[in-house]
Amino acid sequence: MSTFKKVMLTVTGVIVVAIFAFFFVHTPQTDRFNPFIQKTTSYAKVKKGTQNYYQVQAINPKTGKNLSYKLSEVGGYDDSKEYIEITHKGQYVEKISYISKKKFEKAKQK
Repeated sequence: MSTFKKVMLTVTGVIVVAIFAFFFVHTPQTDRFNPFIQKTTSYAKVKKGTQNYYQVQAINPKTGKNLSYKLSEVGGYDDSKEYIEITHKGQYVEKISYISKKKFEKAKQK
């Protein structure tokens, strides 16, 4: 096999692996640019006393059920509150807002 064919085979393999990773590996970096993931709003209860939330189990407000995945990391700005509204695209968190317990419970009841 010629050197050119080896190089082309290697480049093709790298491109295939990169495409596979882009669509099937969910990280904040890949989900941010993945066109097949919709932006959604979810709700979650988080620990008080911290502004860094890890492995957050969010609730879909349309169904009132937990999402099928956990958000790996969500950064906050008020360590005295414990209910958040998360605008995200898969693992990529665009923004969070703190909400009342009443609004959280309403979303959970559906």
